[in-house]
Amino acid sequence: MGTAASASKPFAPTAPDAGTIDVVCAEAYTQTYGDRFRVEGDAIEGGMGLVYRAKDLKTGEYVALKLLAEPQGTQSLRFQQEALVLAEIAHPAIVRYLAHGSTPRGEQYLVMEWLEGETLDERVGRGPLRVSETVQIGRRVAEALAVAHKHGVVHRDIKPANVFLPGGDFSQAKVLDFGIARRLFDPQQNLRITSP
Repeated sequence: MGTAASASKPFAPTAPDAGTIDVVCAEAYTQTYGDRFRVEGDAIEGGMGLVYRAKDLKTGEYVALKLLAEPQGTQSLRFQQEALVLAEIAHPAIVRYLAHGSTPRGEQYLVMEWLEGETLDERVGRGPLRVSETVQIGRRVAEALAVAHKHGVVHRDIKPANVFLPGGDFSQAKVLDFGIARRLFDPQQNLRITSP
């Protein structure tokens, strides 16, 4: 199954605002984002928006392009924060950031590496893990969180659905979805900016 960063289930709008989501879906295929990314695959519904399979016109690689479904209020702020956090933190155990921005119409987007595989949640749903697999995942997630913490960021939403196994490989697990992460201090100045 191909999936993308923070994608959780196939897109099937049923909420009262489904009309808005349908428009976002239809329009996503008609534009290029950041003069570089073009949507090529169907949307998957994630926590704050829709995640598409897109092509990076610069490199030819597939990427995950996340569009914010409701570009207002706290969702917009969280989306921006997720983009800024991912732009700052680079580690093999954290989904790789590529770009973010907004369209001339104000649609916010975030572009990350495209991942093939499944979430830990999906894997656990098929049966228990071996001890060695659990240790690999634990080590990998701990590495990701240690890097985030060094940057003053607490993820706040670690769960099996936010741990991805590229190609089903436990040793390559990646932490996804920094949408509700909280920045505790500015690592450049070591100043606390929010309370824990």
